[in-house]
Amino acid sequence: MLLLGAHFSISGGYHKAIEQAGKLKCNVVQLFLKNSVQWKIKPLSNEELKLLNELKDKYAIKFLIAHNTYLINIANKESPHYEKSLKLLEWEIKRAQEINANYYVLHPGSNPYNATKGCMEASESLNSVLQNFEKLKIKILIENSAGQGNSIGKTFEELKLIINRCQFKENLGVCLDTCHLFAAGYPINTTTGYKHTLKLIDEIIGIDKVKLLHLNDSKRELASKVDRHFHIGKGKIGLNLFKWIMNDKLWKEIPKLIETPKESNPYYWDSLNLNTLRNLVEMQN
Repeated sequence: MLLLGAHFSISGGYHKAIEQAGKLKCNVVQLFLKNSVQWKIKPLSNEELKLLNELKDKYAIKFLIAHNTYLINIANKESPHYEKSLKLLEWEIKRAQEINANYYVLHPGSNPYNATKGCMEASESLNSVLQNFEKLKIKILIENSAGQGNSIGKTFEELKLIINRCQFKENLGVCLDTCHLFAAGYPINTTTGYKHTLKLIDEIIGIDKVKLLHLNDSKRELASKVDRHFHIGKGKIGLNLFKWIMNDKLWKEIPKLIETPKESNPYYWDSLNLNTLRNLVEMQN
């Protein structure tokens, strides 16, 4: 079974994301738990939760993935929004568990001083939040960054540091974004670069830690440190990487999703990018 989907809008309710996935024949859904650029939260009604679960069954959704709000930054204790970030992170993890999400994807944030300090503070922040849960039912996936600005998590070594210093490391995994990898300097667009990157992942963090793939092309060049997603096969990465991923047995059981630009017509662009990926499997076989 091909585990493939996209990030969908929750405008109108969580169930709207599932309906969009159903129309595009997706079995993987990623969504925000709230407005991604506001601190405000709102309660979840029993009716909304019931409808969400009914639609997940109706459209045979295999993986429901929650993505953190962009405002959250747990890597800088000196930020004026640090305490708000911790509170919102705890709320989002609780909400992700409430809707029975499989994974919660977390951008750990940025630190204006240095990456090592940021990684250590991110781990300490996770310890502070996760100790408030009697039992975690969800795996938290740390997403690699493009290295833009002072963001942490741009290297496998940084991801390892965040995970290994966390007391709850058994509840942590990794989400790999192809655009971010490329922008951070990993030459995954060449055969040797792709194979070497896989080797590094396994040696540094363990390939078994990778639980989710974000498949995005890059609008900018290798090692640009600029996070600009682009349509599959139309950017600087090109089509070959996505052909390798879609046909590599290593990733067969790993859910994959796109976060490509939706522009003025989300259905059209999502359909185009998803079908490009599906056709790569057909071409190879």
